[in-house]
Amino acid sequence: MFVHNVVLVNAIAPSAVRALRPEAARAAALEALVRVRLVGGTEHEPFEKHLRCAAEVADAWRLAGDCDYEVRLRCRTLADLDIAVSELRNAGGHTSTTLVLHRVNLDEQ
Repeated sequence: MFVHNVVLVNAIAPSAVRALRPEAARAAALEALVRVRLVGGTEHEPFEKHLRCAAEVADAWRLAGDCDYEVRLRCRTLADLDIAVSELRNAGGHTSTTLVLHRVNLDEQ
């Protein structure tokens, strides 16, 4: 059984480690951070291949700790976000999703 939680917070997104793919940046109205824990013997390589192929994935980090990945999604609608998160679950992940309200500019004084 997969559990999908959506939490609204005054969150900041992790710093980008690469430029957004054009298809992910185009008309994206919302961003979400998805924590993923691989389940059922899912291997990292096929899951990472899925991340590279999914247009909604803007960034992804493999982590050590209570989850395996942090994935930043950029989607046009909540329905698109639901589909993208469902695809992460179908690829073998247990997910916890947080919607990003806005990015904090750390350069402002």
